Amino acid sequence: MPLALVGFIIMFISGILLFWSEPEKCYLSGFYRAKMLFLVLAGVNAAVFEFTTKKSIEEWDKYPVPPMKARMAGMFSILTWAAVIIAGRATAYNLF
Repeated sequence: MPLALVGFIIMFISGILLFWSEPEKCYLSGFYRAKMLFLVLAGVNAAVFEFTTKKSIEEWDKYPVPPMKARMAGMFSILTWAAVIIAGRATAYNLF
């Protein structure tokens, strides 16, 4: 987790600097707002996984397939981060 925390801090600082370059354009962009929503959802998913699902990680090796909660957390993580990336790239075009 320390490496993930360092990555999050770097992402947070660079995001503030990017927002600062064009705050009005970002704030008025629907894509930017969607990106922030998906970013919060990704963070909540990571926190829920870390504090609940991960507690049973030692038992996962006993079964051929990881538990449904772990697989759902993984799928939700992939989807939310993909949405963050897509919305972030689309923010430059400001289509809605």
